[in-house]
Amino acid sequence: MRLNVLYHVRRAFLQLHCVLVFVVAITAYFGWERVSVAANADVSPNAEDEVRALAAAYLMNRDSFKQEDCTYELRQFRPDDEEQVFRNVVQPEGVAMGYLVRDGSKMCCKITVSDDVMDAIRKHALKGNRTVFLPRSLLLDGERGMSYSEAINGGGLFSSATPPHKGLVFTPFSFGRFTGKREEDHPGAIIENPDEKARVGLLTGEIPGEPHAVVGAHELVGIEYSKLIGTKRFTMQFFLAPTKGYLPIICRSYYDGKISQKVVITDVRQISKDRAYPIRTVNVQYGEGKSPIDWALETRVTSLKVDEPMDSSLFQVPVAKNAAIRDLTDINSQFKMPNDGLVGLKDIDGLFEQAARQSAQQKIWDEENAKTVAVKGNEPPDPPRHYRRRLWLILLCLTTVVALCLTFVIHRRKART
Repeated sequence: MRLNVLYHVRRAFLQLHCVLVFVVAITAYFGWERVSVAANADVSPNAEDEVRALAAAYLMNRDSFKQEDCTYELRQFRPDDEEQVFRNVVQPEGVAMGYLVRDGSKMCCKITVSDDVMDAIRKHALKGNRTVFLPRSLLLDGERGMSYSEAINGGGLFSSATPPHKGLVFTPFSFGRFTGKREEDHPGAIIENPDEKARVGLLTGEIPGEPHAVVGAHELVGIEYSKLIGTKRFTMQFFLAPTKGYLPIICRSYYDGKISQKVVITDVRQISKDRAYPIRTVNVQYGEGKSPIDWALETRVTSLKVDEPMDSSLFQVPVAKNAAIRDLTDINSQFKMPNDGLVGLKDIDGLFEQAARQSAQQKIWDEENAKTVAVKGNEPPDPPRHYRRRLWLILLCLTTVVALCLTFVIHRRKART
């Protein structure tokens, strides 16, 4: 009787344990994202209008800097704890210098690194590790211009047919790498890059604070963009500060319910009542392996001038000898730069003309090759190289064998005589 009671008690506990495990698994899989990411998102039509107004206010501040001369540092870390980066108590594994100058439709942006950092970047690339920044220059007048990469000593020419995407180079308004990966990863996406599949919401719940943010959570307004990528949901949350030009003081992205990236602006410069410029930003990319943090990137502005005319000599980028340049609309237009030198906006038209000449010459070569192939079409094809090699080897072996046989026969005859 006692054994029977113990059996039923153990069976009941086992069933209860299985139910609890099932509930915890379901909650962990479905409930985390719902509670932590999307539960406080108002997705009503009225909320979408409010999100659109907030996005427009952010873009108004960002685009108000039509004349700027900015120098900044990009400092890359692979820390064990993000606090080390926020509190500046860890050394970066690499530093890049950024330079941005803009005057209306004209823009020049350069990211440069030292030789040792370049070697480290190439080493990481060979190992398959992701690099946060690469040395690159961008020169534009409207949609017409050129990009150049020192790492590959090559570049492309942009035009209205192939305009550059906004994430091509990192600037202070890239907020680390948050808006550097994809064009739509910024608060103004609902206006600049609308996506019918994206869900737009106004965050109405309590905003999680960040101790290092330049303003407190009570001053922020949250908006959210969310969409399915395959079967998993990708969500971006931006917490904007109306008193700081609607800059996204805190940005978070979630993939499949788990936080994947975070950005915090720790310092800004107030240009006027409605305009503010990000001075220091820390971006943390969370990992999925043994380390909780994949990398961190600090963007720190070291000098800034705005609302002043810019000298035309500032719009130049250095290009190395033998750099491969082509019109991005024509794969046959690639040519090599004859010498080291500076390329300015006034040189862009000449580069397009050189690319057009190269493309025309390539077409002539292709036509001549096609005629040669057509003439040879009725002739028996030449044997493959490996077949010719084997034929010569066989002939050499036969000749050697014949010579040995003759030598053997001659020696036998001499021996008999």
